[in-house]
Amino acid sequence: MPVEFIEHVIIGDASTLEPYYSQLQPPGTVVEVAVWGDSKTGTGIAGTSFSKPGVIGVSTVPPGVFGLGNNIGVMGFANNGGVGVHGDSYTGDGINGFTAAVDDTTNGVMGLAFSGTGVYGSSENGGTGVYGTTEAGGDAVAGETDDATATAGRFSNVNISTTQKGRLGVESTRLVVNRYTAGLFMGNVNVYGDFYVSGAKGFRIDHPDDPANMFLAHAAVEAPELKTFYDGLESISSNGEVVVKLPSYFNSLNKSFRYQVTAIGRPSPGLYIKDEIQGNSFTIAGGTPGAKVSWQVTAIRQDNAANATKFKPEIKKTAKEQGKYVTPEFFSYSSKEEAENSFLNPEVKNAAKRKVIADRIRKRRANDKNITLNIRKNNK
Repeated sequence: MPVEFIEHVIIGDASTLEPYYSQLQPPGTVVEVAVWGDSKTGTGIAGTSFSKPGVIGVSTVPPGVFGLGNNIGVMGFANNGGVGVHGDSYTGDGINGFTAAVDDTTNGVMGLAFSGTGVYGSSENGGTGVYGTTEAGGDAVAGETDDATATAGRFSNVNISTTQKGRLGVESTRLVVNRYTAGLFMGNVNVYGDFYVSGAKGFRIDHPDDPANMFLAHAAVEAPELKTFYDGLESISSNGEVVVKLPSYFNSLNKSFRYQVTAIGRPSPGLYIKDEIQGNSFTIAGGTPGAKVSWQVTAIRQDNAANATKFKPEIKKTAKEQGKYVTPEFFSYSSKEEAENSFLNPEVKNAAKRKVIADRIRKRRANDKNITLNIRKNNK
């Protein structure tokens, strides 16, 4: 039976319906509704159906369904893996959340899960799964935890498969891991803590000689210590010496100095460090007057942040980490199960979980689309 739209059914004014719907209306406003249910202790309106939606709200301008409560305005509950509350729209927002509170303890949309995902966003056809924007100095997207075993944010974009390889009559399983762009930051990035990578650290720019067709990449210098290095060119004076001045903060920042000097232009077989670093300078002697000298000094950081880091080049894996690898694709395994459980970070399990969730969402969308089409058909 088609749903009949009833316009201008006047039930009462704001004073009659206090303290409910009138809380959002100016005094004296006439409230126009098709159905109204009011209860002091029970349920105002209830709908039940075993095969169709229990309650449907349809409106051309105001909300199809409106809820107002001191704690929960609208609540949905589902059994058997269903959806508690679902919003669907062909042109607008499927679900929209808004809060007028001026403090930072409330949320426009909040999701809570006991073991799954509190808020999940997915998009097909090149859209954005979760999008955040902010003004007035806030955070567009924020993740936070104080649990030492948790991660405040995780970004993954990998394609993982297994392959069988035989050698000398022995067959082993290898992982094939294709790693794609997991994060793109258009702006400055600040890291207040340690930063680790398993691949290359460096820069990539448009190639200076062919910027339209090529990139140029350089890798960063790496060491088993928190090293700093300084270098330069100096001219040797008439007495065969030169005093090299370092930055004013050098001694405060560094310790354990190491030196290299090389004569340029003329031989200087007697070149040596006459005076080591004192007061942010050192002296090179034994050079040929008028020649140049290339020098380099390396040191180890001794500032408060470096001392607190206590950097160690070799770290023993915990019991939970043993048998798992940062780059498991470079090792062999006896079975597919062993290979897929070899990730130090659970990328395989996350990928499987994402697939299950995506399949579930696609089924829900198909079902919801059919329900929506039936509602529209019945309302014609």
